[in-house]
Amino acid sequence: MLRDITRMYMLLLCVHVVNSFPSSCSNISSTQCIHNLDDGVIVGDYYHAAYINTPTAFLYLAVNESLPMKSLTVDLQVLGSALPPQHATLSTTFQNITFDISLLKDGEYTTIVSSKDESTCGCLVRRLRKSTITHPQNPKEPIPVDAGISTMFLDDYWIYSMKHVVRTPSNALQTRVTNDSFFGGERPWEKPVSPLQLATPRIQSVNISVLSQPHQQTLGVFNCTSFSEGENWFCHDTGDTMETGTSDQDTPHGEFHRLLSTKEPAPLPPPFGNDVTYRMYNKEQDGPVQLDQVKVVYTGYAPTTWGNIKIPAISSWPMWHNVEKKLGLFLTASPLTSASCKGTYPACDQWNYTNDNFAGQWMSADKKTLMYGQGRRVPRFPPFTVPYDNLAGFSRTLVIWRTQDGVSWTPSWFQPPVLRDGPLAQQYGANVFLAEGGRLYLAFIFCFNATFQQMYLDLAYSRDGLYWERLSPNNTEYSGFLPNGDFGEWNGGLIMGTSTPVLFDAVSTHQMTPFVAKRAHFMYPLLTEQEMTEENVKQDITDATRGQYEKWPYWKKYFNNNWKNVTDFGNSLRTSVGMMSYRTNGYASLQTADGYAGGYIITKAIDIPDNTTLGVNCESYPVNGGFVSVSVLRGDNMQPLPQYSGDNAARFQLGGGDVDLVWSEFTTHKISVLPQVQGGIRLNITIEGDATLYSLNWH
Repeated sequence: MLRDITRMYMLLLCVHVVNSFPSSCSNISSTQCIHNLDDGVIVGDYYHAAYINTPTAFLYLAVNESLPMKSLTVDLQVLGSALPPQHATLSTTFQNITFDISLLKDGEYTTIVSSKDESTCGCLVRRLRKSTITHPQNPKEPIPVDAGISTMFLDDYWIYSMKHVVRTPSNALQTRVTNDSFFGGERPWEKPVSPLQLATPRIQSVNISVLSQPHQQTLGVFNCTSFSEGENWFCHDTGDTMETGTSDQDTPHGEFHRLLSTKEPAPLPPPFGNDVTYRMYNKEQDGPVQLDQVKVVYTGYAPTTWGNIKIPAISSWPMWHNVEKKLGLFLTASPLTSASCKGTYPACDQWNYTNDNFAGQWMSADKKTLMYGQGRRVPRFPPFTVPYDNLAGFSRTLVIWRTQDGVSWTPSWFQPPVLRDGPLAQQYGANVFLAEGGRLYLAFIFCFNATFQQMYLDLAYSRDGLYWERLSPNNTEYSGFLPNGDFGEWNGGLIMGTSTPVLFDAVSTHQMTPFVAKRAHFMYPLLTEQEMTEENVKQDITDATRGQYEKWPYWKKYFNNNWKNVTDFGNSLRTSVGMMSYRTNGYASLQTADGYAGGYIITKAIDIPDNTTLGVNCESYPVNGGFVSVSVLRGDNMQPLPQYSGDNAARFQLGGGDVDLVWSEFTTHKISVLPQVQGGIRLNITIEGDATLYSLNWH
């Protein structure tokens, strides 16, 4: 039964998997044709699913090498635009056709590829998607800083000038939370608060308390379910957590867990409880929407009814939970996003055509704009498809929906593709949270390498919650913030998300990664309650990949085309809980550039409260000539303040950690409090030798 349910899950996700959709083109040829262009004569697509903040688009086209014709002359036109038509002679080798889109208005355009060859008819349709996302304006100086926050150097928001200093992205470390540690672990995230409970022969359950140090205060409780006799753990938030971020979302993969552990997808209960009245929003009756009470609600894999409103499966609805009046109000007449589309390409190529890929919701710093992130299914065509993926004809690409009234929503792309991703990379979801007292948005993006069917976490940042950038986007050697292990290791397949409660020690932050697996993404049918046979495994994998599994690069390397090897791998699957650890506020760091003994940065003017002290989150090793020194300048004219500069500058030269600075240290009047100066202050931070600066901590 469960295997049938899993296949049904796959079918729900695979509404379209073919790569040749019928187009609405009329015949171009006036004679009888032998080949139809939209029936596989020409293959190709734009290199990127969307072109964001870029002046040039690239369309790759080739003649299908399986046909007798080896070349074809085609015309290309981008409908609804002022772009001039182009002509190209195609061969069986992909040709890059460029379009200057610098003056093209933002939008989504249909590109028509046609031929006047007498043996061909019809035309090929591809979509050009162009978008401009405006970078936030630079902050007005002096920038106010509140005590108790940390400022980081992921970008140049705080930096006025920098010389001989480079910015380096960090990597997190990941450790596996084992079954034994649930019942005997000494670390605070490994303390059970309920005994092991046997649910079925292969499912066990336990609640784990996440505690803070040193007071052992409970930050949250996770229910961890185990498949395969207490080793295949899957954890989800029980709701008893303290919000430490701004992403208001349920764990999306809890729905996948529900699918695996029940006989059929169950309708979700009403999102705000049974004592709430559910109906459509009426502006005259209900008044203006309170954005801080709006939640975009996902309906799950089964249709349901809330109040008297029928809700389709796999859809998301903006709803106003009016707590005072006990109302759950639907703010839109139809879903904001839906996995249902009755048309074909390009009719289904729309902003709201989605899948179960989530990024939660967050509010702008001024509380005037609410934003919600979810994936869009963007149709893709060879050579930019992955035939063995369950969404072979689509790219999962994150979209931000924004609103200022709760009723009208505007979509935009989450972030542009980066060089180290490549054209087949996708965005499976994200966890968004705030830093720097609300000035910095951070997101752990679930980066999906569709080619290898692996998923890792990378860090993106934004200053307004709308314009996002990735760390080190063009560094192809950077493996991401939390990379996979080798395939076959416990974290060699999928790392899907983080959990909200975090722990801190003197130097590091520890955060649970509740769903970590060694399997490839397309192997989800192998995660079952029952022992599997070779026959069942072969059937399930064949169904999941539509028989394309041998095209997966690791198929021969790891399984040698042997179904017994695949079956043994499936029966040994263990979905793990991990703990991600990284330098607190150390997502990126500043160091001296190669070839230089030292460098410096000068900050923008900063306005501080009275009696402010400053700590530095850094490392330095004097044996290698490393130290960090901090001088204080006037914010208006950048003149040094004598008691805080020169020989009186604060200097840190030993070990690492969060260290409070002292100026005039070698005088009888040591100073720890920063000065109050009209126009604010600037910091001149020198980094010499083997030293690293992560962040500044204002106390």
